[in-house]
Amino acid sequence: LILCLSLVGMSLWAAKKEAAPEWLTNHASTPMFYRGVGSADVAQTDYLQIAEQEALLDLARQIAVTIRSESSIQMVNSTLGDSETFTQKTQTSIVNYMEGQHLVGSYTDKQTGRYYVCYQLNKPAFEEAKAKRSKEIAAKGYDYLLKGQRAIDQGELFRALDLYTKGFKEVEPWLFLPLNHVVEGKSICVPAELYQGIVSVYDGPGLAGVPKGVVKKLRLFNYEYCS
Repeated sequence: LILCLSLVGMSLWAAKKEAAPEWLTNHASTPMFYRGVGSADVAQTDYLQIAEQEALLDLARQIAVTIRSESSIQMVNSTLGDSETFTQKTQTSIVNYMEGQHLVGSYTDKQTGRYYVCYQLNKPAFEEAKAKRSKEIAAKGYDYLLKGQRAIDQGELFRALDLYTKGFKEVEPWLFLPLNHVVEGKSICVPAELYQGIVSVYDGPGLAGVPKGVVKKLRLFNYEYCS
């Protein structure tokens, strides 16, 4: 009898140990956390990395929904035939930017051969880091904008184009953030101003010796101001 009870107890313990974690069926975000889940077939050589990347992209998708309306510039269409949407590009940028996420747990379904992993990101901490980074990047871009405008005033068009271009490249990876710089109570959308600076130099008096299409290569997308 004792042996039977022991076997039953061991079976119950094993069943409990193999049970799927709660986050696998319910990984909805909470007021405090974003939560992302990814999976991969264990037969794949790099299944750990694949599942982790999927979990981070899941986090990014949720974040992208919340920041889309506040990002400084939205992509409306591509002049070079690039079919990626704003959300797709934003997700990739967010994954590269994210920090502070931590592993909640992992689970392998032995019946299906599927490996699952869950990551969590603190919302208040992310918002604080986002606000700080937005301010830093906007300030850097605005510095290039001012220098470009001074170059225009001095008739140095080549230098102005170089400064506007460097400034836009500085802010471009962060377009999913609100990159506004406030000057004398006026909010300036820095990426849009830099972009318009590039276009205005090329479409204005012109640059002697600059082949047509040089600036067009920089115009990867058409943009519109966001409110």
